Amino acid sequence: MLCAADATVRSIVMQGAQVRQTDTKSKEKVRQYFRKVIEEKQLPSMPVVGAKVIRMIDDPGVSVRQLVRILSDDAGLTARILAASRSPFFGQRNHPKGLLEAVQVVGFRNLRNVVIASATQELFKVKSNMATRLWSHSLAVALGARIFSGNVRYADAEQAFLAGLLHDVGQMILMHADLACYEQVVRQTHHDKAQLTAKETEMYEFDHAFIGRALFDAWDIDATVAKAIGEHHDADQCNDPKSLAAILLVANYVAARCKLGFYVDPPAPDDGLLHAFGMATDEGMDKAIVALTEAHSAESSLF
Repeated sequence: MLCAADATVRSIVMQGAQVRQTDTKSKEKVRQYFRKVIEEKQLPSMPVVGAKVIRMIDDPGVSVRQLVRILSDDAGLTARILAASRSPFFGQRNHPKGLLEAVQVVGFRNLRNVVIASATQELFKVKSNMATRLWSHSLAVALGARIFSGNVRYADAEQAFLAGLLHDVGQMILMHADLACYEQVVRQTHHDKAQLTAKETEMYEFDHAFIGRALFDAWDIDATVAKAIGEHHDADQCNDPKSLAAILLVANYVAARCKLGFYVDPPAPDDGLLHAFGMATDEGMDKAIVALTEAHSAESSLF
């Protein structure tokens, strides 16, 4: 009988095969890669408490107290919710002291995102300076996505935050599978001044955006976030400034300008996209850089 993690990975393999049906070599490469991950049981499954909470949130009749009773069984998740409720984003003068109050501050929609983020954060627990830097970068992109989503009146700032936090989750999966190999890919990309996704495809026959989307699709949680994760390096899919992928593209770029990028800086978005976000001028870009730098300084300790 397969454990939950194995089932998750096998689902990803099946999706990878469907995406690349015409490329036998790539399909086998995907299978070999994920077979290794399966054997070492390195991919997380959605925790039992988290999965139950997500199902409960989707029930319009559920109460806050019912959710709190379930959440209290997971100390780590409780700590994450308390930390999230103390974010300056929610504007609370007095920080919540208990789980019930924290859930009331965060709200059901944002609670769902905290649960998902908490589950995937397990991927970032790799003993590596590169993993630490990637987490800092991911948080910067998340904060940027939350802030800059307002520039284009995106309806769900916390969905944008979640997408930003997990936009590079595929890189963490690659690190888990073979840390030394992935570190070499990143170093070579930096040395050659190349695009990371191109080097990843050269090495693995797929890139981290593909893997990240596959993982999120396998969890069957948020199709919009999964799609944005898969497209955030594809400029052709980011033409609409109100799309989540475009928000990630811009947030990723501004994070790099704040010196909060990963080892390889992304290319600049096109002028039309920067104009839509109010960043086409030096003044507009400087304002964005200051806003993100201040937010990262204020909130990084909460994570």
